Amino acid sequence: MSEAWQGVIDADLRYLAQLRYPDLSANDAYVAYCTDIVESVAGAAGPVFDTALDLAEIFFLIKCPELLRYTQVGRLSKKGVEKLIDYFRGLSADPQSTLGNLTADKKEISTQLASNIVKQLESSALGQATAVTNGVGTAAAGASLSGESGTNIQEVVADNTSAQATSAASASSGPAESFLDRINYLECWNTALRTIQTAQAQQIIRALNVIADHLGDRNCIAVMGAGGPDGFARPIYDLIKMKINKIDAADRKNHRFFIYHDSNNWHPAFERLTRENTLPSQFVNNPCDDLDHVCLFMREVRQKLIAKDEKLGKAITFHLLIPSWSKLQIKEPLHFPEDLYPLQIEGLKHGGQDQVELNLPRAPVGLLHGVSNVLDPNHWNTIAGGTSAAVTVQTVGWGINGACLAVGIGLGTLTGAGMLLAAPVWVGSAALAMPASAPVIEETIYDALREEDPRVLGSKERLPRRR
Repeated sequence: MSEAWQGVIDADLRYLAQLRYPDLSANDAYVAYCTDIVESVAGAAGPVFDTALDLAEIFFLIKCPELLRYTQVGRLSKKGVEKLIDYFRGLSADPQSTLGNLTADKKEISTQLASNIVKQLESSALGQATAVTNGVGTAAAGASLSGESGTNIQEVVADNTSAQATSAASASSGPAESFLDRINYLECWNTALRTIQTAQAQQIIRALNVIADHLGDRNCIAVMGAGGPDGFARPIYDLIKMKINKIDAADRKNHRFFIYHDSNNWHPAFERLTRENTLPSQFVNNPCDDLDHVCLFMREVRQKLIAKDEKLGKAITFHLLIPSWSKLQIKEPLHFPEDLYPLQIEGLKHGGQDQVELNLPRAPVGLLHGVSNVLDPNHWNTIAGGTSAAVTVQTVGWGINGACLAVGIGLGTLTGAGMLLAAPVWVGSAALAMPASAPVIEETIYDALREEDPRVLGSKERLPRRR
């Protein structure tokens, strides 16, 4: 069934080709028509393909620089298709004679005559007649023609060959270039080489950054004393003990210490250390690797202390220790519940910089100790502010002001007063509408783009942001 459909489609294409190119032979018209189809499709797809490559290149440059090489491959492929189209265009512009233009009777001729025709055509020195020679040789070897018709074939082929030789000599002094000869291999090679070198340079830079980060982490681990048999559990144990010992012994009853870290592979060693050498009772031994869980746990401890002694329970200061051997960043806007206060979040420094960075838009003074409060780390508020201002100026300056002008002109036209009425209406309505609409438009756009409101830890509640 598929072959039948292909035959029908091929016949239709040949019929349409003959209608479009009545002066060409059937085969030449078919080639020219197919070339037109390819050119029209390529002409429509070319700009779309270029735009897709540009967008992909921008995306890969931001997200996956190592994939930039594929956009170069796409551009090279597009160049190859364009050269192929040029090649087919050259074929249709210089049609050659084919066996479809030759006529012959259906009588037998001798094998010797067929071989003479083949030899005579193959011995031709004209490069443009190669395709005709091969085609005639093949057909003559397998066809059955009369002697007189065979002589006619020789004459027609000779005439066609001479005509083509004259046309080729007038068009060019040398043989026609093939499709492969037209490809600029040096340009393709240089483009591929530049793409490979760029990708390799980017990979080297990323590898060096990773190595630098690992070296920094190893240095921090060595300085903290986490390279021993107890691993990271040992510096955490020592940190808790140091923090408790810094507080006056008489005042330690008013403090409680908690520990948080985003990994838990050190918990078994830490449990062994605390079992062998118990820490002071001010430490609540329940290490957590989830910030919401540790806040819920601290709230529960606070409630139990208040139930035991309300005044003392509300006055006890909670210390949340966040040790880290590498940079610990939490970019989500967060807020510690009010019922945990008095509260202190404490971290460590390495190389003069805080190892822990949080995003706490509503953090009170005195909450963070050795912890950086990095607001809007993804710059959404900055983007929202700039975008809302730019859009508001355009909307109010052109949209609202233009609407007021249109109302004034409309009233002036309807009443016949013209600009005597249009100008006051325009100025008056714009003076009222523009100041009233600008804040609404700006706030709406800003709220749609800005960073989300801080979430209260241990819940899904969000606090309204102070702009």
